[in-house]
Amino acid sequence: MSHEVENKSCAIKLSDMLADSNSKVIFDEAVKEVVLDQIFGRNLDSFNLDLLATFAASIDSAQYASKNFLEVPRFNHALDLITYAIQHSPSDGLNLEFGVFSGRSITHAANTFSQRQFHGFDSFEGLPESWRFGYGKGDFAVQELPQVPHNVELIKGWFDRTLPSFLDLYPTYKVSFLHVDCDLYSSTQTVLHHLRDRIVAGTIILFDEYFNYSGWREHEWLAFHEFVNRYGRSYEYIGFVANHQQVAVRILK
Repeated sequence: MSHEVENKSCAIKLSDMLADSNSKVIFDEAVKEVVLDQIFGRNLDSFNLDLLATFAASIDSAQYASKNFLEVPRFNHALDLITYAIQHSPSDGLNLEFGVFSGRSITHAANTFSQRQFHGFDSFEGLPESWRFGYGKGDFAVQELPQVPHNVELIKGWFDRTLPSFLDLYPTYKVSFLHVDCDLYSSTQTVLHHLRDRIVAGTIILFDEYFNYSGWREHEWLAFHEFVNRYGRSYEYIGFVANHQQVAVRILK
């Protein structure tokens, strides 16, 4: 029997079972037990708080997306959003990434847009402080700088120490594309503060951890909205990854 025929047969059996009221009650109870045990991590009369927090954050994010992303293009993969975001950024200006780690995203960007120069900033010593459950200080540290394409410059060090001197080398340049993969509120705030005069109308900012995880309103999302309010900026959403955390915006002023 083929998988298609087998699946169809199972679907018919399930439909017949749900048509019977007694069977439907049994089915509903079984589904409820699976949800409580497997999704919410039920243990006797308690639940796994970490799973519940993640679920609650996803509900909050879904409501946020329904309100703000109704007509915004959605993508299935972060790399596809990176490609789209750079395509919609000005061709002249700085292309910056903060949080390089393994070099996967900046390598994709540099290979896809070989005519552009990219600058990747990272301490390569890991998170400077704890971020959220499961991600503590020092996580994402690497022993060696990643191998990257020829049109990528890696700048090692903490953002507050390396970014000012870097900008001195490009006194008239504005930011074309900015990839914020900082995770933390503090790191994101540092980047946006130092780039406040370089982020202009047309700048595309892609946030790698914007929403859809427990505590998302306390980190990249919060730092960006504080930046917008403090400096009187406006923006529009241009893309997001519905099954993960990435969101891209275009600065309007």
